[in-house]
Amino acid sequence: MAPRRANAIPIQVEPMGRHDLLVAYPLMRLKTPSMTPGDWMRTARVLTRENENPTQGGLLARYEGARAPCGLAIYRREAKRGGKTRLIVDSIIVATCGASWPVVHAIAAESVRVAARLGCVETEYHIAAQDMAMAFEFHAAGIADEIVVLQKNHRPMEQPFS
Repeated sequence: MAPRRANAIPIQVEPMGRHDLLVAYPLMRLKTPSMTPGDWMRTARVLTRENENPTQGGLLARYEGARAPCGLAIYRREAKRGGKTRLIVDSIIVATCGASWPVVHAIAAESVRVAARLGCVETEYHIAAQDMAMAFEFHAAGIADEIVVLQKNHRPMEQPFS
């Protein structure tokens, strides 16, 4: 029998609940190494508040049958002009031995469902500049209609603006 590939194992994505806070902490530390357990608990309690009309939250991805998550997404709902809203996924953090795209794709698909449930007209994903290949995966999969890249150069300029 051939070994199963990691991306063939089903990935389940669910809203992060209070019972998930401790298992999600290591993923958040990948993004913010200086975050203490206390900092995370305060932040995560806000993300997991029971509310009919949440303005922010988290999603956890797990390989089927696993207790520990392999992905974490932090999102917020933001009002746009004209009273419409959008879902902004500020962070997607993945820890897996295999390819990260199947986990990210599962999180993105669930975030679209969350956006629809919250009445959002669009979903915006923030992806780290060093992971531009992931941005192109979003576009190729039809998850993102457009890719916007902005960069600020922090090196001193040779000549100031005149």
